[in-house]
Amino acid sequence: MASTASPALKQWTSIIKRWPVDKVRPQNVAFQTVMQNRIDHLLDRELRQAKTLNTLLENKYANAFPLSSALRHPASNPTYYDDLLRELEEAPTRSYFSKVMNRIRGVLRFK
Repeated sequence: MASTASPALKQWTSIIKRWPVDKVRPQNVAFQTVMQNRIDHLLDRELRQAKTLNTLLENKYANAFPLSSALRHPASNPTYYDDLLRELEEAPTRSYFSKVMNRIRGVLRFK
């Protein structure tokens, strides 16, 4: 794990190894023990985050729990999600005038 460790982790490990041992403090509250536990916790958290991102990237949940067609295209408004995606794609390129017109259409409910 040390070969794939980040530079910050390597620095922390080096600091912990070189830090003088305090003979007055019990071992469970010594700087080295506390910091090593903290680093281990951070590594576990980072590993969990990386695994989670990997499962999302691989569409693990989309494959394990596929959406039915009825959910994607509800009977009351079958094009709702397609329209929503189209609107989200168009939004960044709209002019000020078209933004205002869409706002007015939304208030007045023109079709």
